[in-house]
Amino acid sequence: MDFEGNPHKPDASKVSEFAKEAMRWAVGSGILTGKSDGTQLDPQGNAIRVECAAIIQRFMEKYK
Repeated sequence: MDFEGNPHKPDASKVSEFAKEAMRWAVGSGILTGKSDGTQLDPQGNAIRVECAAIIQRFMEKYK
């Protein structure tokens, strides 16, 4: 799954050019699922502790 052009992630166009490859991997592998019930990536926002913990947990579960 790609985040660009995804109608469920309308703010995907705000991802910085240097981060696009990493975002493709993170979204495509399910590591990043988005905010607001998965409808926003919020690429220019901040992540709170619980969001970081969820990302780390998904990564650890995927790459045991």
